[in-house]
Amino acid sequence: MREWLLLLNPHQKWTKAKPNLKIDDVVLVISPDCPRAHWPLGRVPKVFPGQDGHVRVAKIQIGQNTVIRPVSKCVLLEFL
Repeated sequence: MREWLLLLNPHQKWTKAKPNLKIDDVVLVISPDCPRAHWPLGRVPKVFPGQDGHVRVAKIQIGQNTVIRPVSKCVLLEFL
């Protein structure tokens, strides 16, 4: 589990474009308070694009709470 979660959000330079977060995407919210295997799962009800059109910040609903996080602290979960 540890190794798999580490590969979800690789740290690399912006050499290729990543898809923007969209409304109703499911994400893992990176939290410094929790170990990697216990990051909370959330849904994106609203996104805030920058002047260039890329989403930089998103509102994330985690259970009954709603928080605003930068997209660098969110890991998009892709469902097949």
